[in-house]
Amino acid sequence: MAKLKIQIKSNHEDGDSYENIISLELNDELLADFVSSSEIDWAKLNSSILNYPDYSSIVKEEILKNKIEIPDPNYWTTTGIVVEINNIMISEDYDMYEIEDKLMTGDFI
Repeated sequence: MAKLKIQIKSNHEDGDSYENIISLELNDELLADFVSSSEIDWAKLNSSILNYPDYSSIVKEEILKNKIEIPDPNYWTTTGIVVEINNIMISEDYDMYEIEDKLMTGDFI
């Protein structure tokens, strides 16, 4: 199994923000290229994971289980980005804007 951590980050239009981290275990056969690598292409991983069967539903279930609130989409934007796979973490100075494909507000509602 591939152990993932997903950052759920909400940003308000006035600049406020907060984030939560959820953990998932997914079948590593579908993530084989990333599980066997010691250097992760984070943009590619986040793009590929969107094709994982029922990924958004699995993330939504974990959000509900952890009682994480997804705020009003009229004023807040929420994203879900994979930030760790099998104990390999994204670097603190990584430019998150490079990750174009990710879960967005509509995926959580």
